[in-house]
Amino acid sequence: MKKDNIVIVLVEPQSPGNIGSTARAMKNMGFRYLRLVDPPPWRDSAEYLQEAEKMAWGATDQLAKAENYVGLAAALHDVQWVVGTSARNARYRVAENLSVAADMLEKKAETNRVALLFGSESRGLSTEELSLCQQLVTIPTSEEYPTLNLAQSVLLFCYQLTLSEEKPVEKEPSWASQETLEAFYEHAQRVLLDIGYLNRQNPKHGLEVFRKIFGRAGLTEGEVKTIRGVLRQIDWSAHRWTPPLW
Repeated sequence: MKKDNIVIVLVEPQSPGNIGSTARAMKNMGFRYLRLVDPPPWRDSAEYLQEAEKMAWGATDQLAKAENYVGLAAALHDVQWVVGTSARNARYRVAENLSVAADMLEKKAETNRVALLFGSESRGLSTEELSLCQQLVTIPTSEEYPTLNLAQSVLLFCYQLTLSEEKPVEKEPSWASQETLEAFYEHAQRVLLDIGYLNRQNPKHGLEVFRKIFGRAGLTEGEVKTIRGVLRQIDWSAHRWTPPLW
């Protein structure tokens, strides 16, 4: 596995201490790339920065390289495979056990940039954020107290991927980037609305099934281009079709 192809993404982290702890956990396991989506102003406040650096003990160099992003889409623009970490199943989808999913993720990271998404401490990942993921993965925990600290979750994921790294792996195709996929889904939604397939009151609900199908299968850049060509033809035909006279 190419660890440089793994990106850890914290979505709206609330605690500078957890940002620092995450940087430390990543360095322990040899992972380098940390992206923060709408974090608190931890670099602009001396108090926040001190808290983050204190918890990143020995990994302040890793912490200094963390990148801030406005909005999740921006943080995923160059990613080919997005994994949502979740303690629950999402609509139409079941979260896989980390120990089962790790080998497959290790294989994908050979040729694709993979993002591991971790939600905020108070709410986890929202339904909308999970919809951007091709795969959901969960860490098996006690039913009595299933909640893990943010940095603990990151450490367990990185550790399990490190264990999988020792196994022989076959290379996967290079999948389409998240930016390409989102443009494709927007295109599909427009066309499916035009032909009356999606409910105009809630088109995203109907589109979830398509996200599930294509997300599970995986699409290359060339395959996306082909499908969008079909969508353009459907759109062209729908606007030029006239009913028979009989």
